[in-house]
Amino acid sequence: MLRDAKITAIYVTEFKRTQETAEPLSRATGISPTVVSASATTDLVAQLKRASGNVLAVEHGNTIPDVMKGLGLTDPITIGENDYDNLFVVDLTDRPHLLRLHLP
Repeated sequence: MLRDAKITAIYVTEFKRTQETAEPLSRATGISPTVVSASATTDLVAQLKRASGNVLAVEHGNTIPDVMKGLGLTDPITIGENDYDNLFVVDLTDRPHLLRLHLP
């Protein structure tokens, strides 16, 4: 799905699930994921803000709202406990905005 999205960096947490989610894109693009602790939301946000190009960050339902807030989005994000099929696209222009895709 993201093979042609011109991804320049991939971020995952230390947990197997996020690493396995990013693995197919990592293999397809040759980009090695950068591991950022799930508890280091501030560090991840800083790295995302510094990144150039399109970046994939594979996170957890309980950390995504804080990441979005750190990126400057003001609308609250709610993710259900058993909700695993969301793709959040954040455009970090002058006024960040979000496109949320719910995949079947």
